[in-house]
Amino acid sequence: MSTSTKTYNQETDFSFNASDIEFSSGALRLVGPAYATTNPSFTTTATFSTEEIYTLLFSTTIAGSDSITGVLYRGTSPLYWDGSAWSTSDETYAQSSTVADLTTNISSLNDEEYNTYSFKGFLHSNDGSTTPALASIAFNYYDSISFLPVSSVRDFLEGYCVTSTILTADWIRKRRDNFIIPYAERLLGFDLAEENTITEYLSGKEREILMLSHKGVTELVSLEYVRGGDYDSSIGLGGVILIGDQGIIKSVSNISEGRSSTIFRKGTRNIKAVYKVGDVAVSADIEEALLYLLCEQLLGFLGARTGGGSLSVQGFTRNYGSRGKYQDIRNDLKRQAMGLLKKYISSVTGDI
Repeated sequence: MSTSTKTYNQETDFSFNASDIEFSSGALRLVGPAYATTNPSFTTTATFSTEEIYTLLFSTTIAGSDSITGVLYRGTSPLYWDGSAWSTSDETYAQSSTVADLTTNISSLNDEEYNTYSFKGFLHSNDGSTTPALASIAFNYYDSISFLPVSSVRDFLEGYCVTSTILTADWIRKRRDNFIIPYAERLLGFDLAEENTITEYLSGKEREILMLSHKGVTELVSLEYVRGGDYDSSIGLGGVILIGDQGIIKSVSNISEGRSSTIFRKGTRNIKAVYKVGDVAVSADIEEALLYLLCEQLLGFLGARTGGGSLSVQGFTRNYGSRGKYQDIRNDLKRQAMGLLKKYISSVTGDI
């Protein structure tokens, strides 16, 4: 599982009132020499998104009883460390956390959900004779997909009366990101976490249908004839219908009348199609299929450590023998997952 760092260390990284705070000599500091004692605030200008922040680092210079404190925003919720737990802040200096509390307790903030984060800080001068200085803030976090959070996996397993607390969030993420997602992408033929623009050369056969090698097409960008690898003529997109979930382009001469016209001239790889598949907003059925595949793997991990035995759900008891108590559930989950993914997987590629 890859990691990233979001660093705030330039003047443009912060928003502040220039009458109280300035960015000079590579750091945020109070405007002096008579420094404000009203705890002026600043905010970060950019956000980042993740399931887990694993470390938070500050580069500061603090004299005497001065301090730098802050409030962390998870989505639109302001949070601070109240001494024993993360609590909702009223966004004032009184309900902000010291740098020490932020760095020490950041790892306990994570709730296994995908969230967007930002930061609000306060520069506190104790008596107005000195100013604290903040050179940088660095959030180290795991690169996370925006779908299939760990919390949804735990909720699903609870529905089968399976306690998943033995599995750490990090273990579940690694299985999801390093095995399930790549496996699904190989089946589907495109990346799930981003939109893919695909260029494909198809052979016209004087029929009104072209079949793309991918299903789940979100947009047909262009369609044109080629001759000897060179551009020949464009095929108007207004004369075709995209059946995206099936990966089919159908020619129609008059859409209102629904009459087909054979416009795909015969040739070998003589039609260039550019189209898009996949998106950050993964469709609900793909996400559901991924959930089933991941839970199937997790149940296998748990079952291998429990052996045979009986599974009781709402008063129903069944003995599964030496294969493990979750084997039938695993088989069912995998069948359902493949059924959901089937419409996105091309059994035939090329053209018809």
